[in-house]
Amino acid sequence: MKINEITLFEYGKFDNKKVIKLSENRPNLIYGKNETGKTTIVSAVIELIFGFERSNKDKHRYLPWNGERLNIAMSYLNGIGKMLNVKRLLSNNIKSMIEDGLEVTNINNKALPEAENISRNIYSNVYKITSEQLKEIETKSFSELQDKLVLNYGNSNISPKTVIQQLDEDIKNIYNARSRGNKQTINQLNNEIKELKKEKKDKVNLYHEVRVMSEDIQKLEKELVEVDQKIIGKVNLKNQINRYLRPIELINKIENLKANVENYEHYERLDRDVLVQYQTVKKSLSSYKESLNEKESKLSLKENKLETLSYDEKVALNYQKHIDDIEKLDESVNKAKNDIEKIDEYIEMNGKKLINESGYLFKENINKVVNFDFKMIQTLFYKSKEEESNKSRGPLVIIKTLVILGLLGVGIFTQNIFGTAVLAITLLIVIFDYFDRREKSKNSSLELLKKELKSIDILFEIANNFTEINLKNLESYAAIKKLIDELISKKQELEENELKLLQDYDEVFSKFDDVTNVKIFIQVLNEAITKSRLNSELMNNITQEKKEVSELRIKLEQMENKNGLLENTINKLGNGNFEIGYSNIEKYLVVRERIIHYESELAENFNMNQLKDEIEGLDQSMISKDYLIIVENDIESLQIMKTEKAKRNIQLKTEIEHKITGDTLDIIDGKIEYKNQELKEYADKYDILSILQQVITRADEKYREKNQPDVLKLTSNYFAEMTNGRYTHVLIEEDEKMYLKDKNGEIISADSEISAGTKNQLYLSFRLALIKYLDQDKEKLPIILDEAFSNWDAERLQPTLKLINNISKERQVIIFTCKEHNIKYLETYLPDLEKIII
Repeated sequence: MKINEITLFEYGKFDNKKVIKLSENRPNLIYGKNETGKTTIVSAVIELIFGFERSNKDKHRYLPWNGERLNIAMSYLNGIGKMLNVKRLLSNNIKSMIEDGLEVTNINNKALPEAENISRNIYSNVYKITSEQLKEIETKSFSELQDKLVLNYGNSNISPKTVIQQLDEDIKNIYNARSRGNKQTINQLNNEIKELKKEKKDKVNLYHEVRVMSEDIQKLEKELVEVDQKIIGKVNLKNQINRYLRPIELINKIENLKANVENYEHYERLDRDVLVQYQTVKKSLSSYKESLNEKESKLSLKENKLETLSYDEKVALNYQKHIDDIEKLDESVNKAKNDIEKIDEYIEMNGKKLINESGYLFKENINKVVNFDFKMIQTLFYKSKEEESNKSRGPLVIIKTLVILGLLGVGIFTQNIFGTAVLAITLLIVIFDYFDRREKSKNSSLELLKKELKSIDILFEIANNFTEINLKNLESYAAIKKLIDELISKKQELEENELKLLQDYDEVFSKFDDVTNVKIFIQVLNEAITKSRLNSELMNNITQEKKEVSELRIKLEQMENKNGLLENTINKLGNGNFEIGYSNIEKYLVVRERIIHYESELAENFNMNQLKDEIEGLDQSMISKDYLIIVENDIESLQIMKTEKAKRNIQLKTEIEHKITGDTLDIIDGKIEYKNQELKEYADKYDILSILQQVITRADEKYREKNQPDVLKLTSNYFAEMTNGRYTHVLIEEDEKMYLKDKNGEIISADSEISAGTKNQLYLSFRLALIKYLDQDKEKLPIILDEAFSNWDAERLQPTLKLINNISKERQVIIFTCKEHNIKYLETYLPDLEKIII
């Protein structure tokens, strides 16, 4: 049987589908850190093969957190290579089925057919090998483990040998003919029966004595009843005396107290706390007078602390609401002054620039700002340039020039009158043209430009030869002059605004005597606010204290009136003498307090109306303390008599109880019968155990003869392979202890002469041999190795893993580990390892 795939739908911490794919022909390593679910997977594998360990889901330790159900599945190859699926579900009941293609077989909670020859317990203790099991050999000798391994399939530590020894011990505990002691069960039972028969004989003799004593007890109990009746009569009489003795005594005391106070009825009209009221009023009067004097003194001090405001402080408070406007006005005045100063600086700076510019254009003696129309001069300058260009380049000028040159040529080359006439005409044309041009030049743009330049005192040489550079200098001069004009205009506006602001400023501060600016104004205002606040707080306190003084005066007057009324009342009770009246009231109050106490006791404990009727019909001579003492003495005598009789009664009963302690005759007879039956049962048990001991001893001998050689042979082979041939045989000698034979033929003890590591290899060899022996000729179930190699060194691990690798080719091997360093060794020595990480 080889597992192909495990699916945990709902199992332990896996509440979401978890699939684990395994190799059938290679060793499988499942790695996961602690608490990742390795132990859960091991449990799931065992329950998939053998069914759920518990049928109640609520008691199953791997019930998922949602607590609804457990749901697991597995696909596997059986011995003939057929792929089967097993599904197991534990909810309110168990459902388990095997799917073979379309065929489904219900197996309930039984083991798989392939595992029917192996029990769950044997699989868990043999096929699953853990580090805990390997550690077990460190605390036990190998002889202690060998029977468990070889003879009991690793199932428990109880071997047939142990059972035989226990049976022998149980038999000897029941009966041992060779033992001289009486500790055996059968001997003890015989002794107990003998003692019970003796106890029965003594009990019969005792019963006769008890019968005589019982008759004396009956007589005493009759006498006790008679004494009790007499005591009850006396107690009733005592109760009657006590019932009426106290109220009569209280009534007499009340009457005597009233008689001691003359005119007692007059005092009853007074309030009981009249003197307390008087003392309270006297104290209140004193307290009110003292408080009134104290408050009037404080009031006077506070009125003297009121601050007086000066004229400027009062005016400042009136302007308090306009403080923001005043501060803005002050800021505006300062800003206007600053702006005018800045403009003056700009005018001065640009005036210097203007003088520098004028030095290049104007005559040296000019000392004023020249006004001119720069646009007109600019227009004339560019027109003059245009006219000059037209004059030199126009077609008419060319024609004139050509005509004149032609006529001159004709006149020069023609030496006759015609030639002379032509020269004369040419001369006239030239003269006419000269005067025409002269006239035109007077009205030209250039002449107008020069005239305009001379009118503004431009230097003569510049005016006659005015260039574009001069035009730009003149433009710069004009721009600076314009800026200065604008600044002067802005300054005039600011000066007008400043004048208006100063008028408003002076108007505000003209209201004050010594306040001339905002800074002083704020100081004065803050001082005035502080004084006003303090005065306001003082006035609130003064108003409150005046109210309190007024209320105190009213209370004082009321107390004086009340005091007068109380003194008048006290004087009357002393016939006009206050001290006598006060003393009479004190005396009355003391008496009254005692009377109230007596009346309260009467009211609480007695129904006065009923009591008066009952007292009238009584013999008053019996209601006295003397007669009560006589009755109490009679009761005490009767009680003593009763106590003596009761003691004697108890003494007799105690003696009877002492004599009849222990079991009754019926119980003793029952015990004798029970012990005889128990003796018979132990005799039968002795026979059964003796026979069972002989049967098990013989069966154990036959089992050893049949199985032990095969398991030891397999163990020897595996152990030799694990130790690289160092040890060749594992032996169990006649002393039933385990020995090892090494390659040199030397025999050594497996208990004391090998190391812990070698013990681990020997133990594992036994387990592997036992596994192979158990399912020979049957389905080979998977081996589970859970942290089995955690503490092994490389020398032992290499040959052992080589053996595991060979075993995995015919039987599936699943190795579990949580330690990363184990992976390195396992991958090194198991080259075909299939690694699964969870």
